[in-house]
Amino acid sequence: MNRLATLKQKAIQLAGIMATIDSETEKAEKMLNCATKLRYVLESNSEKALNYGNWCNQRGCPICQWRRTFKIRSRVFPAINLLVKNNPDIQALFLTLTVKNCHQDSLRSTIRNILMPGWRSFSRRRDFPALGYLKSLEVTRSYDCYYAGEFIGRMGLKRIKRIVSLPEFNPSRFERFPSEEVHPHYHALLFVDWRYGVNYYLKHQDWMRLWRKSAKLDYNPFLDIRRAYSSEGFNNLEKVILEATKYAVSPGDMVDKLAPFALRQLHGLKLMNTAGIFRDYLKSEDLEKIIQTGRTDREMYIDGIPLNMDWNDSVGNYQITKLADLEW
Repeated sequence: MNRLATLKQKAIQLAGIMATIDSETEKAEKMLNCATKLRYVLESNSEKALNYGNWCNQRGCPICQWRRTFKIRSRVFPAINLLVKNNPDIQALFLTLTVKNCHQDSLRSTIRNILMPGWRSFSRRRDFPALGYLKSLEVTRSYDCYYAGEFIGRMGLKRIKRIVSLPEFNPSRFERFPSEEVHPHYHALLFVDWRYGVNYYLKHQDWMRLWRKSAKLDYNPFLDIRRAYSSEGFNNLEKVILEATKYAVSPGDMVDKLAPFALRQLHGLKLMNTAGIFRDYLKSEDLEKIIQTGRTDREMYIDGIPLNMDWNDSVGNYQITKLADLEW
């Protein structure tokens, strides 16, 4: 089963949950009917390219999130490559800023009253080293985890994946239950002058102190800062670009009855933006258009042999309904 079919199944699951909530029934119907018809073309190298789908374009839809992520990355990668090419003295740092988990009902207020003003204060400090940046918001869920009937902790998906990959782990003895806690945090790809990369004058504790002060926190938050690119090579730049441009909410976190209430908290919030010298290569407005409409100003449609695939509920997968002999 391909990636799109897997996401379609998650969309159906989420739509079924939303359909039980009076205020979400209209959205549930749209999501249920999302991507039921896909129009591919077969290229000369036997690869197929997706030209069209009947998308619902809702923020929480797993399929439409995948499309937006793909389109955003198609703009971010060439923009960063051009920035680096035109500015050989630029280096990149990857910064993750967090706050404590909050109840899902407090997610919106946490973002608007702590994260957003905290970042504004943080990025306007005189000692903030970035000449430009790409920043994105991610929200993950927490799970109460049990092994052999014993509670082993409240964890996010990343930590759960690490645990289940252990050789001695027995999946049949593991259970997880979604909690009402969510974890909002920022990922930021910072572009700095090479002298900063050499001197690295802000240490981890300095970053944490500045973020704590900017966000007006009464505790030391988790913070991660690492070099992503230097004049010697790209290192892990591609990896951190993927991290900075992934789903705002992972489809894997949207499969329980609490998911619609968490998604509702994100309505109308700006999830990604650019600033400084990076705006010369990619504007926040371009990213926002993709997030809002699922489209870019550079939509490309490929010519080739039409291949129509429709969703078949009875088999839970896509099936070919038409393979034409003529090109469009």
